[in-house]
Amino acid sequence: MNASAQMLSLRRSFELDGEPRSVAAFERRARAEALLLCAVAVLGFASVLVSVARMGALESMQAAATPAVEGAAEGRMSTDNGWMSTRSSVPMVETCEEIPALLPKPRAAERAARGERELRAEYLAVADAKELALRVAEVLRPEVARAEQMAALQAAVMRGLPEASELCAQAALQLPLESNAQGESVPRALVDWLARRARVEAGSRQALETIAAAPRVDSQVRAAALRAWIDALPEDELGTAATRFGREADDVVYASALSALEKRSGRAAAGEPE
Repeated sequence: MNASAQMLSLRRSFELDGEPRSVAAFERRARAEALLLCAVAVLGFASVLVSVARMGALESMQAAATPAVEGAAEGRMSTDNGWMSTRSSVPMVETCEEIPALLPKPRAAERAARGERELRAEYLAVADAKELALRVAEVLRPEVARAEQMAALQAAVMRGLPEASELCAQAALQLPLESNAQGESVPRALVDWLARRARVEAGSRQALETIAAAPRVDSQVRAAALRAWIDALPEDELGTAATRFGREADDVVYASALSALEKRSGRAAAGEPE
């Protein structure tokens, strides 16, 4: 009985679904399974290659459709029926050198296009006297436009700032004497402007006197300021002017003072109105 049971067990182990098994059948089944696995692997690899190729082609198409200097900003907006894709064009800057072109024009360029009268009104509107004096001092540089400098100096004199005379002398000393396309030089134009106001305005007379007495200012500018100052002085102050400039070391300035005093004395002797 035991031998029969063992033979039956071995026979069943070689059977599949009730059919007898053999070594050749196992080999055929193993080869079939190996071929099936290879086929699955090849199909998977081919699928990956196709996906990569499609992605590359899609990126090429998107790059060709995108403008060179304009980027597209995409967003998604929720609606009652789902999500809706939106697309808006946003200007792009290719290089950092293009950024300055997008910025507003410099303030200095805008002010250079404005007239002297408009600029002077702006300075006169500055309420604080110290702030005005600081702003006037800031524009007394050769690179600042002539109209800006003249407007600032005129405002300082018209407002009667305590620093006005020194600021005018500083302008006569620091700013160029040569005329240019913008007009006459600021030192000479300033002296002419002060001379027209000196007879009726003490602040203009004081500014002329300060310029005339500044030893480092150009001799011609000092002489012009001195002539205008003496010409505008009240009669009772002419003696003070003669005493002060009678010891002038600069020959050009001394000759100007002498000529102006003689002119005033001649008018007085002839009874001409001052």
